[in-house]
Amino acid sequence: REELLGGLHPDTVISKTLLARCSTALQDFQMSAEIWMDILNSTRVLFGDESSQVFDVLRHTSTALFASKRWGEASMLFGTLLNSRQMQLSDTEVENDDMMLMFDVHKAICDAKLAFQPH
Repeated sequence: REELLGGLHPDTVISKTLLARCSTALQDFQMSAEIWMDILNSTRVLFGDESSQVFDVLRHTSTALFASKRWGEASMLFGTLLNSRQMQLSDTEVENDDMMLMFDVHKAICDAKLAFQPH
């Protein structure tokens, strides 16, 4: 599809999303992470960095990177998600937001894994 329609065509992005979800279901996390990264780049171009579509793709991409043990990249995206989510909520909502807690825990795990990797 990408060759026929181009990488930014909505049908191409939808096809890649389905492929990424299949890769995740098959536990091919390396492949899934690569596809989600590609989808993230396309979605940012199509909708802009602050869009809800990009936020959703960021969630999937960071999770795929986490599952494929790409700690540095996953940590960076979880940080981006935390900042984005914090901007969406009031201070009171941030303290009680399960999604913020999940992103924070995943980022902390990534950072810990990075700290204990041999250099």
